[in-house]
Amino acid sequence: MHRYSFLWRIHAVHHADRDLDVTTALRFHPFELIMSTFFKSAIVALLGVPLLVALAFELWLNANALFNHSNIRLPRKLDRMLRAFLVTPDMHLVHHSTLVDDQKHNFGFGLTAWDRVFGTYRTESILGAENQKIGLAEIDDSRPSGFIWSIKQPITQRNSRPS
Repeated sequence: MHRYSFLWRIHAVHHADRDLDVTTALRFHPFELIMSTFFKSAIVALLGVPLLVALAFELWLNANALFNHSNIRLPRKLDRMLRAFLVTPDMHLVHHSTLVDDQKHNFGFGLTAWDRVFGTYRTESILGAENQKIGLAEIDDSRPSGFIWSIKQPITQRNSRPS
């Protein structure tokens, strides 16, 4: 969703949120949800994954997404310990930075292993945790909170840059 401009315009609805909180985990364009459901369903069918296992995985994944998109601030020591395995809110916060370079890091919202294996793990924003801004640099207003704006955004977005 970050690599190709036509997919980025759809996914940018998720990144346009100026306040990273649990609602951000639910903020996706309907077309992205349809594509994701189709893709995951095809993988489950091809691999022959039992339906109950697929459902359990989706519940676990969504619980993680709600957690790491939340505005919970864990004690620094606990955050460091959890980051060894799980994506924490402060870790995923980097991915939601207004800086394109930060958006290329910390993609995961389940296990940190994938970001570590693929070299996309970053401890904090290149600006530092205190100076990091959330959202999209080109949208610095309240429009992303509107439902109609979010639905139309992939069509009307001027900046169709892939990260």
